[in-house]
Amino acid sequence: MNQMTFSDMEYSGRKRVTQKEKFLREMNDIIKELYLKQKRMLEQFLERGAISRAQYDKSLRDMKEKMGISEQETPDGTKEI
Repeated sequence: MNQMTFSDMEYSGRKRVTQKEKFLREMNDIIKELYLKQKRMLEQFLERGAISRAQYDKSLRDMKEKMGISEQETPDGTKEI
């Protein structure tokens, strides 16, 4: 019988983070940061009157579509329509 030691059990519970998982996690963080920066920039244009509310909404929808962000995943936690 091959009995596991305590250290074997502890080590087997840990999951090794692959390079792919690490890369995808970093990319997800970068995309969220980029989304928030772009959104702040669009809000500034909206406040100045440089763009209309319809243009702002369309730009946000397009940006979410291109970045692959769904309504539930918005980094700032708000839901735009």
